[in-house]
Amino acid sequence: MKTRHWNLIQGFTLAALLSLCMACSSEDDNLPQNEDKQPVQVNITRATTDGSGNWSWQNNDQVGLSINGTTKTLTYNNGSWTPAITGINLPATVEAWYPVSATMDRFEMLYAGNEYYDDVYQIQIAGINDQSSPDKLAKMDYMTTDATTLSDASLDVTLRHRMCHVTIRVAQNNGLTPSEVNMYSYSIVRRLNNEYDDATACEYVAIKPYITEGNTYQSIITPGLYYANDAWGGPLPLITMVVNGIKVGATYNQDLDSGNAYTFNLTINNPSTRSASTSECELELVEVQDMNENR
Repeated sequence: MKTRHWNLIQGFTLAALLSLCMACSSEDDNLPQNEDKQPVQVNITRATTDGSGNWSWQNNDQVGLSINGTTKTLTYNNGSWTPAITGINLPATVEAWYPVSATMDRFEMLYAGNEYYDDVYQIQIAGINDQSSPDKLAKMDYMTTDATTLSDASLDVTLRHRMCHVTIRVAQNNGLTPSEVNMYSYSIVRRLNNEYDDATACEYVAIKPYITEGNTYQSIITPGLYYANDAWGGPLPLITMVVNGIKVGATYNQDLDSGNAYTFNLTINNPSTRSASTSECELELVEVQDMNENR
């Protein structure tokens, strides 16, 4: 059954359009003086990769917007964004981000529950992040614009994905039924040298993934290195589960890059009968998709 975020999760691309219009005070189109400035009319649209446009904002959705360093929280209700934006001096520097709890430079994945130590993978877990529904998954879809200068009456910008979307499909389970499935992420992503790839020196978070038919697990995680040791232990697995009462999992030995969607096939070998030379889980990369690529 499709939800309002389903196409966001499937296509995993959003586009944002901000159109800012200011009235002119004379026939030669001179910009108005401060006392005559009109409110900025803001329109923000989001679309899926196939261009169908069948995803829409819902009441109380929010984005962050900065114009010349002044930050506003814009809230969508009944087809419009509030509060009104007034008194803009041109040229103006415009930045935008989603979700509103983030900033242009930093996004933190919130978590709940108690900190615990995973003695199988020897990692310290700060808590659980719940991504078990399309709505919860979409809230982790951290996006920002590139800084844009507004020099006339209209502006087009694009919100770019800064996280990674990971889909793991159990391709072969050898008759085993997995339970207690978790995926994992670093808790924070930061902008460093204008790239969103700094997830160092932050906590490890376990993720309750979104589960679809056929034992397919999805989560949104920070970019970074998931095969190196950190202060919290390591390496950090992409996924763990319990089969036949034994905890098993899989790691990925390549970088995960900002803005990419990764699809993996997972083979689960019986931990009670597998040979010492056979991995408990075999992870195969199937596809890498640039979520910010124009289609």
